[in-house]
Amino acid sequence: MRKDKVNRYNSFRRVLSDMRLSLIAFTALVFLSFFGVLMIRRSLLINAQDTGAALARSYSEEVRSNLTVYETLLSYGTAFLQDRLDREYTIEDLAEPAQMYFERVTNVLGEGVVRPFLLVGEELLSVSGILPSDIDPNYDAHDRDWFRTAVKAEGKIAVTGLYTDIVTGEPVITVVQAFGGGNVVLGFDIFTENLHFQADPMTPAQADSFFLCDAAGKVLYARTGLSLDDAGIQHYCDCLLAKIHAGEPASYCDFIKDLDGDRLGVYYNQMKTDGIPS
Repeated sequence: MRKDKVNRYNSFRRVLSDMRLSLIAFTALVFLSFFGVLMIRRSLLINAQDTGAALARSYSEEVRSNLTVYETLLSYGTAFLQDRLDREYTIEDLAEPAQMYFERVTNVLGEGVVRPFLLVGEELLSVSGILPSDIDPNYDAHDRDWFRTAVKAEGKIAVTGLYTDIVTGEPVITVVQAFGGGNVVLGFDIFTENLHFQADPMTPAQADSFFLCDAAGKVLYARTGLSLDDAGIQHYCDCLLAKIHAGEPASYCDFIKDLDGDRLGVYYNQMKTDGIPS
């Protein structure tokens, strides 16, 4: 009996000895598989971050490209109208060349893409023919954000934040430039409903979202599958911007949780221009 126990014990030891290399190999294989999964996950997250950051930059570059077109047209307009001012044109004399310039801008950009206007002293000319003073008799252009933005820029082209247009009641941003010693302002009103982007691979069915905000964080443009109204989208973006400013999505493995609790990556780019980051 005792001899049988010894034999079984020895047999068990031999089996363990024979399996030792197999167990070591199996353990190594499990470790390598786990490590490989981690490496693949890391690679996928880094690629996702690079792709998301590239998309954010492409949108910013498209906005910057559009602003460059507006800046070029504004520069041409200020030079064109400054020449008339140098010839001592009155506001009545300036109305005809200003309207001719407005028509050229419309021909270049298309009908309704922007709404050009010109302020000379207290007199305001607009391509639409409808003036804010027609809506509000107490309207004073010098108290408006677009005028203060233009004066503050000291002759450079600047972009306002989002505000409500007094004529249409629609959200608008304005590209402006002051000239003529700061007494004259030429500008383009750009309604957010006319903002469009060619670099748009997303479809509404996807979970991806794209938001363009001004420097104050107000949403200028949104393409998203979220079932939210304008106020809800603004609140959602406020939360995202708060996290961005806090430096939370700083690494490729950082994420946020959406309204359904799903993990999402956040990718952003801030434009180097006055008024609009994206």
